[in-house]
Amino acid sequence: MSEDETKTLDARLLQQILIKLEVMDARLQFVEEKIRERGFDTKPIWERALAEIMEVKERVSTIDRKLNVFSSDMLNLRAEQLDIQERLRKLEASHEDGGIQTIG
Repeated sequence: MSEDETKTLDARLLQQILIKLEVMDARLQFVEEKIRERGFDTKPIWERALAEIMEVKERVSTIDRKLNVFSSDMLNLRAEQLDIQERLRKLEASHEDGGIQTIG
């Protein structure tokens, strides 16, 4: 093979490589554009999901506060009930007839 033929083969090979690189670059740009578009497409979905998550978190906090108030009220009622039962037991014990009083 002569030197001219080698240069021609090298030039053709180089040209083919450059063409393939250009095709790959075009494909890569296409893929990058699609990724960007889809990124923008999903952004509203994520924003809406985040807003809904924050709303649920707020509702859970409200329910938690109400449950704490309810629990506190129930404990106070139970304490008052126990106090009333103790007072009744003492009243009944202070009468010989078991707490039955006759009027008159």
